[in-house]
Formats: sequence, structure tokens, C-alpha cells
Amino acid sequence: MKATIHDRSALMAIDLQDLTAYLERHGWRLTETVAINSSLWTHTEGSTESELLLPAKRSTDDYATRISQALSVLQRIEDRSQLDILRDITLAGVDVIKIRAPEVDPKRMSTHLRSGLEILGNAMEMMAAAASAALSPRRVLPTRRPAQVDEYLKWLELGQSEKGSYVLTILSRVETMLSENILPLFELLETPFPRKVTRTLSKALEATKSASTASVSQAGYQSFIDSVPNGISANLCEAIAGMLKKGPEIESIDLRITWAPKVPEIELPSSFSFIRSEADVLSEAARVLRAESPTEGILITGVVINLHREEGATDGIATVACVIDGNIRKLAVPLQASDYNLAIEAHRTKRALLFKADIALVGRQYNAANVQGLRIVD
Repeated sequence: MKATIHDRSALMAIDLQDLTAYLERHGWRLTETVAINSSLWTHTEGSTESELLLPAKRSTDDYATRISQALSVLQRIEDRSQLDILRDITLAGVDVIKIRAPEVDPKRMSTHLRSGLEILGNAMEMMAAAASAALSPRRVLPTRRPAQVDEYLKWLELGQSEKGSYVLTILSRVETMLSENILPLFELLETPFPRKVTRTLSKALEATKSASTASVSQAGYQSFIDSVPNGISANLCEAIAGMLKKGPEIESIDLRITWAPKVPEIELPSSFSFIRSEADVLSEAARVLRAESPTEGILITGVVINLHREEGATDGIATVACVIDGNIRKLAVPLQASDYNLAIEAHRTKRALLFKADIALVGRQYNAANVQGLRIVD
């Protein structure tokens, strides 16, 4: 026996826009507007045509009755309980990300608590990586997340699991973060940030799978580096590898994105699968991405041991001996004219330089970039 809904408050809470978006997604078509307070929807399957008469607004006296009748028709056509149908209707404005892992006990449909917690933690890191990459793709995402990313992560919800395997369901409500000041006419032209995140996640997962396959056949990790603009990062690789590595029962991870029907989406990949043997590949890819990524905004104190400037040029490069990762290293520091003159003075007077810069290891050479606040210290 399938569950039905009789509670009037529950029926009144069903949003018409959510319901009509659900109907459109399942093949229903608006046929006509009947009088001023109703609309007629039809659904054809083979030679069978079904009809729904929906109220035009919630203030209609028979709103709950009409919604109840609609649920009964949908229950008959779909052969599902009204509770399941209601759940899907309420997700009309939500992008749903599902992560499926084989369960330990198929009869109980469960997994180890520790493994479940590890999957949940890495899923959160995966969503944070996608959100950060949606703003600015990088090989290694900043430890301090942008405010917009933190705000987005607060809106994420944990949905109900499903039968058949251990499924972690993440709900990303697209509507909750629509721009408040945008005119209704331009809503379709404005992509909500939550949708940008799920788009980025889709592209990044597809690129990660392709790069993982390429690394095995080509014995290299260049594909991961080349795909950073598509959302790949060390953080994302570590999150997926973390899901695969936590628990001996985890042989694979399947991910699926279901796009919110109220916010139409172009065709993007929605299903992805990673197997346990890819965990080591992804971990190594993360290491490579981190090794070749600049460490940003590091405060450096060091002494100038060499100066080089091309003939006739005003800018030049100072080689500074300084401590990096606990060891004394030579750092190549490109400087504009005024800072280069300070480096000359520091070298002449045997005094140290203090500055902030991004540091990257290229081959065996440490290079500085984005040098800021350079000054001589005693």
C-alpha cells in the first residue's frame, strides 16, 4: 500500500511553481487556462491521456483539494507513493548531488559509521573546492575561503539517503541565492551562484576522470595541470581520493547531479564514477598540483647574493638567500626599477630585504612573483 497525503497544512504548503516545474519535467503540458482560477494540464502515454486541473493561486478556496487530487493522479500514473512524489516536487528548485558507495551490509543497506563520516567530510571538501573554483580556478585553492563560498556552504543541506546502496545526498538550493536586486525580466539571464558551483563541479569531475585515465596511458600528470581552468584542483583530487580510500569496503564511488527543473540547464555531464585504484593516481595528482602551485603572500626576509639586469634595462632580478620550508634556498626575485635600486643598496650595505611574494618551485629553482612592500631592514 502506497502512502497518501491527507494533511491540509502539508497540501497547502506545496508551491505551485514547484509543482508545475515537476509536471513539465515529467512530460505534462499546459493545455489551457480554465476560467480565471484554474489551469488544465494533460499527459499522454501511449493511447492513454490524463488530465490535471490545478488552481491558479494558493488563495483559491479549494487549493488543498485540487492539490490532493493532483497527487492522486500522479500516484496512479507513476505508481509511486505520494510522499515520494512530494519529495521530488519540493526539490524543483534544488540541484541534487548524490554520492553512492557500495554498502557493507546489503540487507541492512548500511556502511561503517567511520566510513560514512569520512565520505561526508570529503564530500564537503569537494563542494568547497567546486565553489572556490567557480570564482577563481587554481591549482591549490586558498585556505581562507572567499566570503561567497562560505555563504554558499552554509546553504547546503543533507538530504535523505536511498535504498539499494549507501547514498549521500547533497541539496544545493538554486533559488535561495538568486540576486535580490535583479528584475524578473532578466532572471533567466542571471546565473545563480549555486548553479555556477554545480556547473563547475560537473566540468571538474569530467575533467578529473579524463585526466585520471590519461595519466595511466600516458604516464604523466600534465592533463591535471592543463585542466585547472575546468575546475580541477589539488583540493578536489584529495577529496575524491579521500572518499575512495576510507574503508576497505569502498571499491568505487558514483556521483550524479540532477539539475533543478525550475532553473533550466544546458546539457552537461551528470554521471561520474571513480574506482578504488584511481585513489593513488588522484593523490599523486594532488601532490603534483601542490608542488607546482605558488605559495601565496609569503613574508620573506633574506640577503641579496646576486643581481642581474640586462644592458639598458631598468628592471632586473635579485637572487635572495632566504629560508623556505625550513631550509636556506636561493630565490629569484624579479624587481621593477625602484625596488631593484633598493636591492642594489641592500647588497652594497650588506643589509637584509623584507617583502611579501608568491613562491613557486619550478624544476629546482624557487621563483618569486607579485612582490609587494619591499624594504631594507637592519
